[in-house]
Amino acid sequence: MRVTSENCDCSTNAADAGWYQMHAVEVLKKSLRAIELARRINDLHTEVFSRFLATYQLTAMGELAGASEHALVMLTQAERARDRDFRAMACLANLFLCRHQGDRVSARGFSDRGLAASPRATWVVGFRAVLEYQVGDFVQGEAYLERLLDAMGAAVPGPSPEYIAPACILPMVAHITGVVDQLDIAEAAAVAVLSSPSATPLHAMWARFGLALVAAQRGDAATSGAQYAVLESTVRGTMLPGLIPGDRLLGLLAQTTGKLDEAMAHFEDARTFCGKAGYQPELAWSCYDHASALLQRNRPGDGVKANSLLDEALANARHLSMRPLMERVFALKELGELGRGDRPAGPTNPDGLTQREVEVLRLIALGKSNREIAEELVLSVRTVERHIANIYGKINARSRASATSYTLHHSLAGTSSST
Repeated sequence: MRVTSENCDCSTNAADAGWYQMHAVEVLKKSLRAIELARRINDLHTEVFSRFLATYQLTAMGELAGASEHALVMLTQAERARDRDFRAMACLANLFLCRHQGDRVSARGFSDRGLAASPRATWVVGFRAVLEYQVGDFVQGEAYLERLLDAMGAAVPGPSPEYIAPACILPMVAHITGVVDQLDIAEAAAVAVLSSPSATPLHAMWARFGLALVAAQRGDAATSGAQYAVLESTVRGTMLPGLIPGDRLLGLLAQTTGKLDEAMAHFEDARTFCGKAGYQPELAWSCYDHASALLQRNRPGDGVKANSLLDEALANARHLSMRPLMERVFALKELGELGRGDRPAGPTNPDGLTQREVEVLRLIALGKSNREIAEELVLSVRTVERHIANIYGKINARSRASATSYTLHHSLAGTSSST
């Protein structure tokens, strides 16, 4: 058969239509066919777009090697095509792949290149915000989030990246930081997408992803159950590229509705999927979420398993410099429920101080500044400040001098250990 631009267009359009209709097998098959045809007639534009679709689908399937190969070739071809939008698209694909692998240096580089090519590349801005928040750079994260919201404010409501990206990104940031004051914006963006008559099944899935995360963080069992019913058959066993594994999302929804056994199964599946694919940051978060659900269920043996999962999450988070997740792991360990019924309780600290607060007190007694304490304990300065405020309230101290005196009086001034 003679290859023509019409043949290429037909295959690409079929792949594109299948993508928006969420026909995964068709998308991969048609996009690979379009790549083959485009290479034979040197149609760079068709090849770049078809490789993006293939990258997206392979990422969703957990096929990291294949997705990475297409993404890197796509970048070379986009440069040859001298098309700014395609360069931004190629950088986006490489950005979310690097983010899934925990390669933040390369991810930042692709983000910078993508925004240099197209400063209004909304998804690039959104994923860069998530990347910065995930490693604890809240100042940079907030700057990119403001850019995302500015783009949304300037756009017409509907199923565009300017509305879909905030619907997904804002709840992800809230889950990382624990700050939920922008969930109303995410909800409004998702509703605007879903209410549009031009929204495709793919647009609707992204919007429902945002609504599902919003419901889980609000503890809204009714909405979580409704979103679970809609999403379960669509996202199970997949990665939502640039976002989170479908089973991790389903686990969070099941946990919110109180279906803890179902939540355990989903978190197990998410961990297996991420471990096999090599999606390290999401593996760490899936371990943390699984541990949280185990502690909530609190059956015999759950505490020991949760402790093991938290240790795995902490090891990965440290390796990937994911400071907010490290803090979440420490906080979960400090609840006092870990291992209850599985091992004897440790010694009790005076005045209800947690072990982390005792560590902060010891460092205060050594004359460390808040920033030095943060660096030694692998915390943010803001978290150290919160710990100090809690300590002062518990021990009725008004200064570092009185806190030091308290530490010495209660024989707490031993060597600090950063867990």
